[in-house]
Amino acid sequence: MKLPFVRSRARAAKTDADGANPHGVVLSPGLTGSRLFVEVLAEGARRFPRVLGGVRLPDDQGTFKQSFPEVLVRYEAHRAASPERVEVARALAAAMRERLFFRDGDRLVPLAEHLIDDARAHEPGLRAIGGRGEPRGEVVIPWRGATYGGADGVDAIAEAMRGAHLMTDDARRGLGWVARERLGATAAGLDLRGERFALLGAGAELAPTELLLAAGAEVLWIDRAPPPERLRGGDYAGRLWVMDGDGACDLLAAPERARQAIIALSRAGDGAPVHLGLYAYAPGKGRELRLAAAMDAIARSLPRGVVRSVALLVSPTTPGEVQPEDRAAAEGRRSRAARWKRTLERAGLLPPNAHEVVGDVAIARSIVSLQ
Repeated sequence: MKLPFVRSRARAAKTDADGANPHGVVLSPGLTGSRLFVEVLAEGARRFPRVLGGVRLPDDQGTFKQSFPEVLVRYEAHRAASPERVEVARALAAAMRERLFFRDGDRLVPLAEHLIDDARAHEPGLRAIGGRGEPRGEVVIPWRGATYGGADGVDAIAEAMRGAHLMTDDARRGLGWVARERLGATAAGLDLRGERFALLGAGAELAPTELLLAAGAEVLWIDRAPPPERLRGGDYAGRLWVMDGDGACDLLAAPERARQAIIALSRAGDGAPVHLGLYAYAPGKGRELRLAAAMDAIARSLPRGVVRSVALLVSPTTPGEVQPEDRAAAEGRRSRAARWKRTLERAGLLPPNAHEVVGDVAIARSIVSLQ
C-alpha cells in the first residue's frame, strides 16, 4: 500500500483529487478521513512488524469501513501488549500529523508549521465578561435514583461505580483526589477562582463552560459560534474571556487565532498556566478527524509552561483496555447469561468473546463503527 507523502507544496496543490481549494485545516490532498486512517495504521504495521505483523489490514477502503471495529480492536490489542506500545503510539501520531495541512487558496503548508509561522499576524484581542458575586459551584450528582453531594458524595459515588465495574482504578483515584483536595475544605462547593480554562468547542453539549463560570473560573470561549445570550450578561462569579468581534473562532478556519488566544489568556494571568478542554466536534467530510487533529496540533504547539492540564472526550470509535478484575467480572456475567443470549451466541449473532486478548492485555469489543 503506497503512502502519498507530500514533500512539495506546489506538487501537493497540483495533485488535489477534487481540484477544490478550501480554506483552513485539510487532509493530505486526495485523502478522505477513512483512507488516511488506513494509511496511518499501515505505516505503523510496516514500521513495527514484530508488534503488528499479526494484524491483517483490509486491502480496500470499503472492507476497512465494514470491518473497522474488529480491525481496530485487534490492532490496539497487539500494540497495547507490546513493550514498544508507547513508541508505536508516537509513530502513529506522527504519521497522522504528517498528513495534516493548512490551505489558504493555492498555498498549502503543514499544519504544525502554519500554527507557529503565522501566529504573530493573527494575535487576537481578548475582553472579559462577568466576575460577579461568590462562586456557586455546588456539586450534586444524580445517579440511579439518588443524589450525591459534596466531598463525601463524590467519594461515595466513585466507590459505587468502581464496585459496579463502571469506572477504572485511575478514574476512582482521580475523583478521590477531587473530593479531598478541591471539595474537602469547601462546604459550599467547588471554588475555582484563580484557575484558567481554555475550552476548544466551548459551546458543545458536554463542555463544562457554565459550571466552570459558576465555580469562579476564568474561561476562554473558543467555538465556531459566539457565546449565547445567557452568557453575555455576565451573571456568574467567573469571567468569560472572548475574542474581539462577536467572540467566535472557527478552529478549522483559524487554528492559529485560537492558539494565540490561549497564550493571551495565560499572559493576562501573569503567565499562569491554562487548563485545556478539547470538546469541538462536527460530523461529515472528515470534520471530526480534522477538528481532533487541529486541537491536538494547537496543544502541541503551545510554548512550554502555558499548559497545566489537558482534558478531552474519548470518541466511541476508540478501543479501551480492560482491567483484569473488570474482565473477570464480564466473563462471569457472560457465563451466567440468559438462555436466549447463549442461543444467539451459538447462532453467531453475538460475538463469542467480549474482548480481544493478546498476552495479558484485553481490549473491549465495544466500539462503534467508523463515524
